[in-house]
Amino acid sequence: MDHSELTRLITKVRSMTASRRIIIFGSTSLLGAFPDCSPAKLGVEVTLDADIFLDPDDSSVRALLVEQFGADRSYHGEHGRYADFVDFRASGPFPSGWQSRLIPLPGLDDVFVLDPIDVAANKLIACAQARVAKRLGRREEDRGTKDIDTVAALIGSGLIDASLVEQRLAGLDFENAVMAEATTVFRQTIAQSERVRRTVDH
Repeated sequence: MDHSELTRLITKVRSMTASRRIIIFGSTSLLGAFPDCSPAKLGVEVTLDADIFLDPDDSSVRALLVEQFGADRSYHGEHGRYADFVDFRASGPFPSGWQSRLIPLPGLDDVFVLDPIDVAANKLIACAQARVAKRLGRREEDRGTKDIDTVAALIGSGLIDASLVEQRLAGLDFENAVMAEATTVFRQTIAQSERVRRTVDH
């Protein structure tokens, strides 16, 4: 997905949700935060879906939107892109104060994307949680390196500050095993970002 594809999708969603705020999170929110950057530079070139909260949330409205814009529905079949509509109460694990840092998506009323530092912290803690869950036998697979690759691309390209990511990550409140794993994940991300930086410099 690229910025124009995201805007086209959200414009359609907006037309059916005029009374609700739309919040885009996850990888596609980076397209709104950095509209002049290519998906490859943002590390999101393989992303096909937009993760969306409605505020106020309404399960019946979400169900109607899924029928139009969800995976394997008509919009997906026509455009190759789709939306995941998530219960607004499931608004974690985001850093404290994330709603105050939302960024308006230009050209669309009451549509916002997550601050990219919050996106980065969310991705790295999700990676850490998945690794711990796998070790404990709670899931068969972890999330691989996709989250690390995306955050490393942002840091390595100079789009976000690694120290701010570390601060937001450290401010999250999870069990000790997850927070310890998050430290490991962050270090791996920094190492990967150095490789990205060398590629950018050359």
